[in-house]
Amino acid sequence: MDAIVILASLGRLKAYRMEETPTRGKKLSLIEDMEFIDAHGGIAGQMTDRSGRYPKTVAYQNRKSGHLSAYEGQTLEMEIHRRLIRLAGEEINAILRRERPEAWHFAASPENHDAILEAVDPGVREHLVHAERVDIVNAPPQDILQRFVSRWG
Repeated sequence: MDAIVILASLGRLKAYRMEETPTRGKKLSLIEDMEFIDAHGGIAGQMTDRSGRYPKTVAYQNRKSGHLSAYEGQTLEMEIHRRLIRLAGEEINAILRRERPEAWHFAASPENHDAILEAVDPGVREHLVHAERVDIVNAPPQDILQRFVSRWG
């Protein structure tokens, strides 16, 4: 069976093709590895100018102190989180439409797993055969293969 394994976190997405080799058995071949830059900068990195100060043009900046309020920082964090979830879903859609596997497997951290899957199109999601709530995006391919090989189909 032609299958793809997709591993996601808010900062990274990897896709592997599961392959059967005549001599070495099953293996994973990396077909996509991308990092989402917005996940690594933090609010300060995205809202400050080059000297590290918040720019005076930020509309919700406190005019006296020049700092963002705690609530406004949380709102920005939530928006960045939503964007990263949406971006992960869009990239999964693109990979699976391009590769056209018969089935696919998915793993993401427990806190983002359901949200990322909801961001994937229903037509793509229907070919999902197994999903796990575990963050293994940085695990070595052999560990990933061991986790999914029994569900390969």
